[in-house]
Amino acid sequence: NSYTIRNNTFYKLKYAICAVGVSSSKNQDYIIESNFIGDKGAYNYIGQFAIYISQVKNCLIKKNEIFNVINSNYYLGKLRAIFISTGSESIQIEKNKIYDVNYQHSSDKYGAGGIEINTGIAESNIKVYNNSIGRVMGTSSNIAAGENANLGIGIINATGGVKIYNNSIDLAGKNGNYGYYSIGLYIGASVTGVELINNSIYNSTTYSINANAKSYAIYSAAPSTAFTNINYNNYYA
Repeated sequence: NSYTIRNNTFYKLKYAICAVGVSSSKNQDYIIESNFIGDKGAYNYIGQFAIYISQVKNCLIKKNEIFNVINSNYYLGKLRAIFISTGSESIQIEKNKIYDVNYQHSSDKYGAGGIEINTGIAESNIKVYNNSIGRVMGTSSNIAAGENANLGIGIINATGGVKIYNNSIDLAGKNGNYGYYSIGLYIGASVTGVELINNSIYNSTTYSINANAKSYAIYSAAPSTAFTNINYNNYYA
């Protein structure tokens, strides 16, 4: 408990920062701030997760620069810059810069994600504020339009109590090979209690081969009642 991870450089790692507690005794009071996670060298990329959080309560993830989360290994599973996983609550994700997250295998069933939240808690108290997300891509032709697709921000499964304010998502770019679905913001079917205010979501992703591929600004599998407040957003796809 009570760890601060600040002003560090991480590269050439599968997981750069990983904090995992247990449901009966959650890790608490983390600050992950102003870290530089990634590298320009092809052999120094982050392999799967830049920041992975599970069973953590009270965590600030702020002002990190995350880039070149890139892999082409088959059966690796989805790549994510920031993943807030099972049992986590009271998490604030703000002012992070995320770009170039790319799963480069053409036949696996997974894509890539910028910020994804899957807590399984109806009142998670997650705040996603003022983040910049760009160039999140994957080349698989086997992805359905859901949580495994390429997502700028994804709220998935039975997660609730998420506030998404003032974020900029720009997924413009050419998705090479067979890439299939690209989604700026994805809301899963069982998600509840989402506030979506003053975000800019732009998705003009193009595809070099797959004529059936699709790009969305927002894709919600949940009904409109999942949103407790939705206003002042700009969408383009």
